[in-house]
Amino acid sequence: MRESLAARQQSDPELGKLVRLRHQSAEQPALALLSSESESAKKLYNQWERLEVQEGLVRRRIEGKPGDKPYMQLLVPRQSVQDVLHCCHEGMTGGHFGIRRTLDQVQRRFYWLTWNEDTIRFCERCEPCNEYHRGKLRRTGPLQPVIAGAPYIDLTGPHPRPERRHVYILTCVNAFKEAEPIAKVLVEQVFCRFGTPVTLLSD
Repeated sequence: MRESLAARQQSDPELGKLVRLRHQSAEQPALALLSSESESAKKLYNQWERLEVQEGLVRRRIEGKPGDKPYMQLLVPRQSVQDVLHCCHEGMTGGHFGIRRTLDQVQRRFYWLTWNEDTIRFCERCEPCNEYHRGKLRRTGPLQPVIAGAPYIDLTGPHPRPERRHVYILTCVNAFKEAEPIAKVLVEQVFCRFGTPVTLLSD
């Protein structure tokens, strides 16, 4: 796997030439050698003194905050980006970390030019996360019981005329009857007189 990754680094269309030059010498080459290379290669050229070869792989040294130990970021070839994101997002146990934790995982260990945007996009498009993680629920007040003093009937309207041309809403609330007599009254006193409604909303 390490040999494959090292080969990918050296053949990568964005980083390949820079990586090969770093393998050849620790001294910074002339910029003209990279004049036709990618934006990523040119940005890394300006950080040449931070590039190190370790076990056949080129890494970037990050000093971190004062007092922190420096850490090394592996330069990721483009064709390995999705593998890296998959590893960092799911973790060793398939954790499916959120965006912030996945960004932290990537930043501590890897580097490519668009790592931030690619990581966010990967997390937002993760199918298991979209299926199970619904985000924070809206804040709602506690449920309150309906305290009724008498049966309630209300007719509201006229409302703006929809496609079906109905403009009135009849609301009936009776907390003093069981379901069976209510259904009987609806059938005998409402449906038989006025017809079956197109829709019926009930809890």
